Amino acid sequence: MTTDAIQLRITTDMGALPAAIEFNYQELKGALEQYLAKFDGLMVTEDDIRSAALDRAEINRVARTIARARIDTKKRYLEPFEVFEMRAKELEGLCKAAEGKIAEQLEAFERQRMERKLARLEEMWAGKVAATGIASRHWDLWFDEQVSTKIKGCWLNKGVSEEQAGAAMDAEVSRCVELVGAVEQMYAAADDETREKARREIAATMDLQATLRQVKAFQAERDALAKAAAEAAARREAEKARQAVEAAARAEAAAAAHAARLNAPAAPAAPAPQPAASQPTPEEAPEDDAGDVMVAPVAPAKPPKILSFTARITGTSEQFQQLREAADRIGVAIQRI
Repeated sequence: MTTDAIQLRITTDMGALPAAIEFNYQELKGALEQYLAKFDGLMVTEDDIRSAALDRAEINRVARTIARARIDTKKRYLEPFEVFEMRAKELEGLCKAAEGKIAEQLEAFERQRMERKLARLEEMWAGKVAATGIASRHWDLWFDEQVSTKIKGCWLNKGVSEEQAGAAMDAEVSRCVELVGAVEQMYAAADDETREKARREIAATMDLQATLRQVKAFQAERDALAKAAAEAAARREAEKARQAVEAAARAEAAAAAHAARLNAPAAPAAPAPQPAASQPTPEEAPEDDAGDVMVAPVAPAKPPKILSFTARITGTSEQFQQLREAADRIGVAIQRI
């Protein structure tokens, strides 16, 4: 049985269907326009609110009558079509179910064809790159970034023969050899990280100038980070040194205070307090033989006691310099022994 015999034939006399649904359109339109004309430019005042509301309700009633007639007529004429549409879609579903089973098997064969062709193309690519003598890491990058996309996106198509794909591979290999050679020569003296960055950029862009810009930006960013880290480390070391000097100064002061307490003589017993004698006024002060007033001498103030002790201090030259500067500020003499 051929599909020529499977045809949908409409048995209903479609010619019997009206070309248009006629109704008193002109008559109704004229009556409506005449009725609604009196509302053109109508200004409702507070005294007219009730009558305006009644007019609005009447207009809405007429509109609902027309809408109801439209909906009922549409439903009447669509009912037979909806039955027809439902049955036609059921038949279409039978066709799609059968077609889907065939499509699944055809897609499985297509996947197998593409897998076999992909394996042959990858083997072809491996043979071409091996003949160049360039290290495999370059080709791995190039394949991941460029060739793999072209194989899967274009060269696997049925319209591209393996000979055409091979010619395209030759062009890719030549371009890769040229660009990789240029990058390797330019960054031969660079560090491993920079060389790897250059290789990845040339594989991703196939643009030598773009690669140079990206590598330069990468180096600038890395140098800036290294500089910032070094400055932060220097600040930390300086802070540690400052804290060490301050700690040494505190230790020295504590040791000096302790030594002073150990070396100080025992204090004599304090005499019993005597009532304070009032200082005689010039009129009360005794006079000598010449008649001059005699004033009791005032005892001079005692100078502060100078202490000295020996201690061993360990630190860097910078810390000793900071310690000496701190001692000079507070008037403490430091002598080398």
